[in-house]
Parts: sequence; structure tokens; C-alpha cells
Amino acid sequence: MLEKLVYCEARGESQSGQIAVVNVVLNRLNNDEFPDTVSEVIYQQGQFSPVGNGAINYAEPNEEIKESVEKALNGTKVVSDDTVYFFATYLDSNHPIRSHVQVTKTIGIHNFGK
Repeated sequence: MLEKLVYCEARGESQSGQIAVVNVVLNRLNNDEFPDTVSEVIYQQGQFSPVGNGAINYAEPNEEIKESVEKALNGTKVVSDDTVYFFATYLDSNHPIRSHVQVTKTIGIHNFGK
């Protein structure tokens, strides 16, 4: 499931960008504002666009994605433990996420924040 999410969200990004997506999901598991399982985090309504548009159901992760996910699951961190959001840098400046997320790091085309 994580591999499919990373494939959809960050397949064209560096390994750091891919790991950061996994870090966000894992950070949410340790945050009381989010569900308690990986599946519930990924499928929480309105959180990840590949779930909303169904793309996650057709994702076919490659070896690069699998390696990035494995590294993250084995403890590689590229964003801080309080980083629980990410969104595309090109997202419209009026999008609601921009008003409530404090961006702490940018990797490739994604802003990461808390």
C-alpha cells in the first residue's frame, strides 16, 4: 500500500522525496490527529489525491519505489517527526492547505510541513 502511494505521489522525485512521503505517513501514525494504521492513514477521506481519484488502485511500483519505502520503514528519515503534511509546490496559492500548514522543507516538487 505504501509503495502504491509513493508511486502515485512521488515516482518522478528523488529517493529523498520518496522517503519523505513515507515519513509523513509514518509520522501520522504517531499523531493523535490521524488514524492508527497505515491503511487508515492512506485511505482517510480527503488526504491523498491518488486515493480520491482511484489512481492508487492501478499503481505498479518499480524497484526504485520499493527500495525507498524499505529504507523509510527501516528508519531513514528526511523530514522531522512532526511533519505530517505534504503538497505540490505548484498548488494554487489560495488552496486551503497553504493557510494551515507551516512548510519546513521542500524536496523536488513537494512542500513538507506541520
